[in-house]
Amino acid sequence: MTVQRPMVRTTRHRFGTHVPRFVFQTGSAGYLLRAGIFTTLTMALAAGCMPGTGRRAVGNVQVKVAAVAPMTTGSNLEVQALLSKDNTRYLKPLTAGTDGWSTVFSGVYTGRWKVEVMAFDKVQQRQVLYGATTVLVEPDRTAVANVTLGPARGWLEVEIDLAGFQERSQIQMCYVRLSPSVLETNDAKIFPDANGAWKGKWFIPAGTYDLSIELYNGLTMTNSLKYASPYQRVDIEPGRLATVRWSVQTGTLTVNGTLDPAPGAPTGLSASVTSEGIVLEWQPPNPVPADLQGYVVYVRHDLFERFEAADTVPAGTLRYVYQPRRDERGRRLAFAVSARDGLSESPRSSEVEVVWEPAS
Repeated sequence: MTVQRPMVRTTRHRFGTHVPRFVFQTGSAGYLLRAGIFTTLTMALAAGCMPGTGRRAVGNVQVKVAAVAPMTTGSNLEVQALLSKDNTRYLKPLTAGTDGWSTVFSGVYTGRWKVEVMAFDKVQQRQVLYGATTVLVEPDRTAVANVTLGPARGWLEVEIDLAGFQERSQIQMCYVRLSPSVLETNDAKIFPDANGAWKGKWFIPAGTYDLSIELYNGLTMTNSLKYASPYQRVDIEPGRLATVRWSVQTGTLTVNGTLDPAPGAPTGLSASVTSEGIVLEWQPPNPVPADLQGYVVYVRHDLFERFEAADTVPAGTLRYVYQPRRDERGRRLAFAVSARDGLSESPRSSEVEVVWEPAS
């Protein structure tokens, strides 16, 4: 029997992308991997024929998979193992046994190989489980690869319609943000195709994600964000295609407000030196605001300093006693008062000055 090395051809995936199909030929027959579903054309490889037997040191690889749901039901599943190293690929079906699924690759060149196992639902025409590991093949020995299967990946396709976005002519890039994050930053960017359509497609782990669309008016994400959509849920099922057709949602924003002018400045500020300290007195602004909360007393310690807030007093109080510091004796102190309501503060009143000399 003449054994040839595997040939790689190209076929069209049912989702629209081109993927390789592997045809392994022995004479005129072979194995076909097409659109994610394996079709048996011959069982010649199951006999253990591998290219190069007798030319180089070879060993065997036993692939074992413990049965997990839905593999326990079994009747609708086709389980295949793909053994690959560099540009060489070998493909074989797994058979069900009492302790799971298994197969043996015989006459495999020595070295480290990648083992992938895929379970396909023949009725639903989709991949449902996937697992991978590596194995070291040694001369004249059988290496055992125990592969654990989990949910297979699925496809996420996003189509963006900017027709309802008023500034769409400024948009140069869209970004698909997923949580949890499974896409590299550059992979998540979408640019218009030759027809001006905004589309992206990714092969990602199955699960539930939150998805947001971001629109940018530049080719980088720095200081160019124009819009970020609310997050929406998207479910990725093993071997299935989930399509999100996104468009800008608009609504009406009503802004209601009331005019609350700042209060006027207090009037009639006076300052006098007494035994208590420096007594400040003033009159409320005219008119008195309904929401007046109180007054702020300001002091300036000398001409080369700015005014600073010394204290606050409640709205019903029109008097304040300032207690000078010991080092302020003989200084010319200046005072001012402002009014404060719920939202704002008035300008300061006219200033008054006094030289602090304690009363004897």
